[in-house]
Amino acid sequence: MSDAKSTEVKPPIILPPHYVLIAVVLMIASIWLTQSLLISEPWPKLGVLFAGFGVGIAAWAARQFSQAKTNIIPLSHSDALVVSGVFSHTRNPMYLGMISFLFGVALLANNWLALSVLPVFYFIIRHLFIAREEKLMLATFGDEYASYCKNVRRWI
Repeated sequence: MSDAKSTEVKPPIILPPHYVLIAVVLMIASIWLTQSLLISEPWPKLGVLFAGFGVGIAAWAARQFSQAKTNIIPLSHSDALVVSGVFSHTRNPMYLGMISFLFGVALLANNWLALSVLPVFYFIIRHLFIAREEKLMLATFGDEYASYCKNVRRWI
């Protein structure tokens, strides 16, 4: 394990929850921008399930971080590598929860414009956060993290 100073990274000002909020605002705005429906009723209501699942999985992961007494802020020093619970199924449960939540909102908005926000959000999270976090985790936890990556997929 490296010392804390070598693994310190200044977290960005705009964090993933901010991007989620921006995405939700764009999805809601899309309702007024386009009237063409993506799917017929009652299928958009499945969005409630996806959104609920997303909130639940992200909350579960956040709780595990809290119990491990490690930092939840992306791109900052971590004191513990959490690998149990939801982290035994996905290395990024909070991001997976955010994407599931946004997919649910897109279904509820029920238009292609709202759905098109998802790949943009994915790209931002994948390249601005996950890629950098993986390097930071490898520098912090070394072989333990490398082994974890071999056993647990990035998403699902």
